[in-house]
Amino acid sequence: AVLLALCAGPPGALAQDEPEPFLGPNGSDTVICENITVNVTNESNGTNITNCTVIPCIKDSCGTHMRREAFLACKEFSGFELTDVICQSWADYIETDCNYWCSNCTALGLTIYGQCIFYLGMRIPFMSAFSYCTEAREIMEMHRCPSAAVDKVEYCGPERAFEKCNKMCGNYHRADGVDSEGCDCYRDRSAFGGPDQCSGETINTGVIPNTFGLEHSCNLFPRQCMNNRPNTLCGMYTYCPVDTCVVKNVTCAFIDDCQSEGICNKDNAQCYYTSRPDGENCTDFLDWTHGDTCYGGYCRGTEDKCMRYNVDCTTSNPCLQPRLLMTYQGLHTNCDTGSGACMFDPVPDGTPCTTPFSGLVGGQVDGRCQRGACQRWAPEVCTIRGACPDLGDCYNESICDNYTGECVPVPKAEATPCNDRNPLTYRDMCIDGRCVGHQFLEPKFQTRGTGDCVVHEPDSQTEPIARYYMDATEPETCRTQCAYDPECQAYSFGFHVCSIYGTARSRDPEGGWKLERTAAYIMHDVVCYAKTQGEVWDFVTIIREWLYSCTLAVIVTIPTIFTLVWFRNDIRSSRRRMDGVVDGVPCDDLVFADDEEPPKSPKGSAAIAQNIIYERPDEEEEDGGAGGNPQHAFSDAEDAVAEAPSPAGPGPAANEEMQDPRGQVFVAAGDAGDAGDAGDA
Repeated sequence: AVLLALCAGPPGALAQDEPEPFLGPNGSDTVICENITVNVTNESNGTNITNCTVIPCIKDSCGTHMRREAFLACKEFSGFELTDVICQSWADYIETDCNYWCSNCTALGLTIYGQCIFYLGMRIPFMSAFSYCTEAREIMEMHRCPSAAVDKVEYCGPERAFEKCNKMCGNYHRADGVDSEGCDCYRDRSAFGGPDQCSGETINTGVIPNTFGLEHSCNLFPRQCMNNRPNTLCGMYTYCPVDTCVVKNVTCAFIDDCQSEGICNKDNAQCYYTSRPDGENCTDFLDWTHGDTCYGGYCRGTEDKCMRYNVDCTTSNPCLQPRLLMTYQGLHTNCDTGSGACMFDPVPDGTPCTTPFSGLVGGQVDGRCQRGACQRWAPEVCTIRGACPDLGDCYNESICDNYTGECVPVPKAEATPCNDRNPLTYRDMCIDGRCVGHQFLEPKFQTRGTGDCVVHEPDSQTEPIARYYMDATEPETCRTQCAYDPECQAYSFGFHVCSIYGTARSRDPEGGWKLERTAAYIMHDVVCYAKTQGEVWDFVTIIREWLYSCTLAVIVTIPTIFTLVWFRNDIRSSRRRMDGVVDGVPCDDLVFADDEEPPKSPKGSAAIAQNIIYERPDEEEEDGGAGGNPQHAFSDAEDAVAEAPSPAGPGPAANEEMQDPRGQVFVAAGDAGDAGDAGDA
């Protein structure tokens, strides 16, 4: 700031006719005002007014482009031990002063000069440092700073040299929409001549066209594109937005008549199109389509296959006549434009015609039209050839064709009984003119597993058997059909398709069955059952039943056993109480001491007797009339106690122990009342 003040001179040094600048607060707009004279219409003396111009404060690039230029200015002296850390400090100072001085390049040049003298003056002789730093200040002030703070609206437009410079230099600059870091170039001041050092990545990659293998690289940075050298053509446009469409030489191709011309995005070189509304007329540039309209951004027309493939629908068959239809063009033709097929109708049967290769000319005829074909009438051929041969039990008498003289076989209906002359077969029946017998008298079916049935032979493990099928919701439909059909070897069922394997039919069986011409697609599991005889051990069914039984046993039996074992004591105690027994003694036989009360339950009823002072004998003695019943014997003892004499009379004293005939010890009641209470207990 001091150096800038010295260069500006003392106050009042500006010329009288130059506008005087008024600087606002730090980082604010600059105002330049001047006095001018305005003449009025009545030719009176002019009026002096002040005209002020506001110069905007530009700070957008201070933290980006200006920092980068300061860093690169420092890198020019990296050969003098100025590290990247030092260069970052240059960038920090530039950003601060840039925001303060509103990108004033004169002030920022002095900032670079100050940093350069400070660091370089300690490493090389001062005069050399002064020379280097003076040049660095001039480059920053005149070239680096103006390109970083360029007014993009004024300088990056088409009226200047930007477009030419973009084509020449854009490949080495940074673009917002392209994954490329651009090229950084600076001079190596420590080397002789100050050669340029460039690093980074270009927008284009790979081999440069027409250069015999030369690849894109920052080392090819043109001198005219650098902003660190004076008098370059394009250095001023270093930070103008790069037109990547020009750099990549992109030309948006024509896509469809229903899309607008492609517009290349200058940021990423991608072409963008706008679709026309659906239903608008268009052209797909194909001669064999018509009714072209836009749909989904593409032109679609209806194809005329007759025109596309140049179909010729003429015929030499005299028994066919063209079926004429009106086309979209208003023409009548027998060619279907949608499919390209020729359409004909047969002439009435019996219409005279001339057979091919007959050699007849002049309208002579030798045949009659029959179902669209000219057949020559030759009744004598059937007479000459004689009777048609007998084709067996499954054919009716053949019919001789008077036009060809050939015998036309007439097979009998399916399931007509016949004899195949094989004693080992049963229930022989006709199928397509063949007599086929059942191999098994009472066929059974053996489960073979999941999947389609295949031939189980060593050299043909996966060869499918010929089959026919139908929609079926129940497997019984398959079982019934396979048992009915003597040619059936196996059947498979997978909801909802039933397939019958092993047939030599040439026509669809009766009942809605269809010969397989394409494999039936079944989403569910398919199970194959082979036809056999005798007892059948259905492995799959048995295993399923066994697993079901085991599962049921595990679910029911194990929890039951666990419950009985875990609560066995509680169950046993509850059972005894239900039987009226406590600790092995019937509740009615319990007798308590005189000073004891029978225990009560919480509800007040008599509960389990406590303090029992007698024991039941291990063996019951026979007692008259008791029948060996302990309960009866116990009752007799109670009667004996009740009839005992009082203390005043003869007999045992009060509370004296008495031995009953069973050897049980009782406590004699003190009085009749006590005896009664004991009896109640």
